[in-house]
Amino acid sequence: MFDTHCHIHSQEFDANRDELLQALQKNSIQAILVGTSIEDSKKAVELASQYSFLSATIGVHPHEYEKIDINTIRKDLNMLLQTNPIIAVGETGFDFYYHKPEEVRVQQEALFRVHIELALAFSKPLIIHTRDSFEETFQVLSEYKDLTVILHCFTGTSDWVYKFNTLSHRIYFSFSGIITFNNAVSIQETVKIVPENQLLVETDAPYLAPVPHRGQQNTPLFLLYTINKIAELRQIDIQKLTEILDYNAKKAFSIDI
Repeated sequence: MFDTHCHIHSQEFDANRDELLQALQKNSIQAILVGTSIEDSKKAVELASQYSFLSATIGVHPHEYEKIDINTIRKDLNMLLQTNPIIAVGETGFDFYYHKPEEVRVQQEALFRVHIELALAFSKPLIIHTRDSFEETFQVLSEYKDLTVILHCFTGTSDWVYKFNTLSHRIYFSFSGIITFNNAVSIQETVKIVPENQLLVETDAPYLAPVPHRGQQNTPLFLLYTINKIAELRQIDIQKLTEILDYNAKKAFSIDI
């Protein structure tokens, strides 16, 4: 199984990381460690270099927009891409959950575009964080072509699946443990209509633990709960779905198939 988005390199796992990594290896779970700042990205790269079942991405989360110099970020990300086996750029995008768009859009968009340009320059997939910002994300992506886009922790409606699929990109929709929540009816309907070859699954660990572990520290070991829920919603055999998800992950991130 492939957890296409997690943060087990972060400090939240300092107390149990070694034990968790042993369990991942034992259960044949591969994980993609996603960077959220320059320092966090370096930690992801360092940890991934030590284990064959881990891979790393580099990026600066939109929440970091107040703490960064855009030219320094461009230079640092470029250097990391040149000197490390990075499999994707991001996570990046917009997040208007804590702020109104008019307060942060300009800064977050500048940061987003740096990631897009680097993803194109290095032919890497782009991992997008979009929270309360589907329209703005769509508008920016519509200005570019030929990206591989992973819409991380997708919570959009079915209409947004259709709309994103009008873009000139290879789009993947990645679903997290949110889909197991009782109040996630809209997202559960969405996962039913996503084309089979565009489906991905993730944990976003340590966040968003699925039912029945909601509220606990999430880990890639809980990935199967989300896969089971997707299989139930799409009325597909769990083993068949797992094979589809693994194939899509390998294709999206150019991992040897």
